[in-house]
Amino acid sequence: MKKIILLFIFFLCAKSFAQTNGITYQALILNPTEGKAATITNTNSPLVSKDICMLFKFVDEFSNIEYQEVIKTKTDPYGMVNLIIGTGTQTAGYATSFEKISWNSVEKNLVIGISFSGDCSSFIEISNQPFSSVPFAYSSTNALNVTGVVALENGGTNAITVLGAKTNLGLENVDNTTDLNKPISDASKLALNLKEDAINKSTDGSFTSNSDVKFPTEKATKTYVDVNIATSNSITQTLLDSKAPLESPTFTGTPFAPTPAAGTATTQIATTNFVTSAIADMSENTSTNFVDLTTNQIIAGTKIFTSDATINGVTVGRGKFNENSNAVIGNGADVSSDGITNSVAIGANAIVTASNTIQLGSDGSGSYTAVTNVNTSAVITATGYKTPSGTASQYLMANGSVSTGADVVMEIADEFNLTESVETFSLSQTPSPNSKVKMYVNGIRISNSAYSWIGTTLTYIPSNNGSYSLSANDRIQFDYFINE
Repeated sequence: MKKIILLFIFFLCAKSFAQTNGITYQALILNPTEGKAATITNTNSPLVSKDICMLFKFVDEFSNIEYQEVIKTKTDPYGMVNLIIGTGTQTAGYATSFEKISWNSVEKNLVIGISFSGDCSSFIEISNQPFSSVPFAYSSTNALNVTGVVALENGGTNAITVLGAKTNLGLENVDNTTDLNKPISDASKLALNLKEDAINKSTDGSFTSNSDVKFPTEKATKTYVDVNIATSNSITQTLLDSKAPLESPTFTGTPFAPTPAAGTATTQIATTNFVTSAIADMSENTSTNFVDLTTNQIIAGTKIFTSDATINGVTVGRGKFNENSNAVIGNGADVSSDGITNSVAIGANAIVTASNTIQLGSDGSGSYTAVTNVNTSAVITATGYKTPSGTASQYLMANGSVSTGADVVMEIADEFNLTESVETFSLSQTPSPNSKVKMYVNGIRISNSAYSWIGTTLTYIPSNNGSYSLSANDRIQFDYFINE
């Protein structure tokens, strides 16, 4: 069977040391066919996307298992597997781990097995060969194999003394000087020459040294600026305190101002000299027969005002359109639009909206509430009275309300011929609130307490009618009226 498997499987193996501790292993797995040998006409295709198990066993010179592990893997779409020996699960061996394998000059055998079942329960040995390629990283840790002088091409110094090694390696110019005494390169010197010397840093916030070399710290600069700003602010405030503010200035002593020319009517300050001259000029050229509005006066004669007058907040005149047939009296009293004539508006915010109209008080459309009552002790005589929303079919009642007249009343009589005992009846109409429903049983009116109704539903109460229960063949009648 081993021979058949070897015919069906071809391995491409490469062993090297990588950053991960292990040996790289790569192989192409062919699909085995039981009982058939691989020939030119009967070749095996790659075993693609198949779960398999690989066994790797290192055997020492005494045929003892030094290390054995199993790796579960899956072939790729080309039948290839790429593994790192040393990363699997250890299953045997006297070495406690892959890293504990002794890599020395003694030859070892690498045994490789494969399991196609994928459960790693049984393996077919497919390779058992001497492992002559020792990983360099593991071999280099074994210093027991290094003897004598190692040549430069083999990684050594080709010398037996320190001086010889330095010469062979080109390190003869390296001496054992301290870090403080070591020379620096020209590039380092050039870079340092561009740096500021820390000894030139100054923390003096007064800047009294007047130096072109020293540079101040951030705190020293801030201290200098704060001190000078505070001093400057103090001097400035002292000067401002001696000046009068533009808004509501207070002058002391005897201030002087230029006197404007006579007749000046601008915003220039009027000095005492200007005012005195203006009063004197008015006294000489103006009649003294004028009304002094600061005292009580009796004004005789006709006084004509060419525009509406406002007296103590009350407007008296014709209104904003100056129609000579209109009259307005009151704060905000006016006509609503141009073209209104022969109208009167009296009271605060009384607005006339049509010609030939008198508006007493506000209608509520402005800033004042509507006038709700007009009182008089005299008889009002008019050709008619109406409300703004009244119609010809309505009546104006004595209390000011509007009525459509008396309601039309219609009598209703509902009759029921019983076929069984009942206590609840449905009326054909809803009785008027002012109507009294009358109930008759076989032509006899019964007590009003023997029934009650809500809407069109009437309920009979036998206990209030001598405990008489209605039965089949009884004739029931209800009389009431409704409002149309």
